[in-house]
Amino acid sequence: MRDSLENIRENFKKNIGIVEKLMKFDEVIQIICLNALEKANKGLEHFDCGDHTLYNIKPIIQMMKNIRINASVRPSYEIMLNQCVVLLVSYFSSSIDDLFQVALDNKIKTKNLGKLEKEEIKLSFGQLAYDDDIVNLFMSKKDINFQDMQSISRVFEEYIGIVAIPKDKTVNNIILSQSCRHCIVHDGSTVNKKISNYLSIAKPRDLKPDLKVDDKILFDENEIKIIIDSMLKYIDLLIEKILALSH
Repeated sequence: MRDSLENIRENFKKNIGIVEKLMKFDEVIQIICLNALEKANKGLEHFDCGDHTLYNIKPIIQMMKNIRINASVRPSYEIMLNQCVVLLVSYFSSSIDDLFQVALDNKIKTKNLGKLEKEEIKLSFGQLAYDDDIVNLFMSKKDINFQDMQSISRVFEEYIGIVAIPKDKTVNNIILSQSCRHCIVHDGSTVNKKISNYLSIAKPRDLKPDLKVDDKILFDENEIKIIIDSMLKYIDLLIEKILALSH
C-alpha cells in the first residue's frame, strides 16, 4: 500500500510541475523571442543601415523585456494565474480521491473494517453481476466527493477512521483556494456573500485574509506557491495517518 500512496503523491507533484510551467509560460515565450531578436540585432551590426529606423530593433527588444510589467497585457497574466489555482484545486481533489480509494481498498482486503462493517448500501443484482469493484460501488452509492475540506475530513474520519486533521493555516490555505476556485469558475472571479461568510471562519491563514463581498480575486505566483506547499503538506500528513492505521 505504501507504494500506491507514494505513487499518488508523485503524480500530484508531476501535476504541480505542469502548473508551474504554465505560470512561467510567458517567460518561455519572452526568452525565445528575445533570443531571436538579439541574434538579428547582432547580425545588423555588420551592416551600415544609416538612419533607417526600420532596421533598429533595439526598441522592440526593450519592449519584450518590459512586457511582463506592461499594464496592457497584465490582465492576461492575471487570468492565467487564476486558472492555475483552478487546476491545482482539481489536481488536489483527484489525489485525495485516489488516496481514499487506496485506504478503503486496504481496509476491505485486511478485513479491518471498523465502523464500515455496519454500513449498508443498496445494490441491484445487475451491479453485483457486472461490477465487482466494491470500492467504486461504495463511493458511488454514498455519493462521496472531495470538493471541500469539510467533506474530505468527514469522509476520511467516518469511513477510514482518521481523526480530523487540525484546522490550521495549512488547511485554511486550501479552503481559501477551493473557495476562490468556485468564485473564479462560477462568479467571474468575484467574491459572493456565501463564500465571504465561509471564509470568515477559515482563519488563521496566509492567503488573502481580508477578502470581502464583491472583491476581485487575483492571485500572484507567490500565493500559488503557498497553495502548493499547503496541499503537499496536507497530502503528506494524510498518507502518514493512512499508513499508521494499516499497522
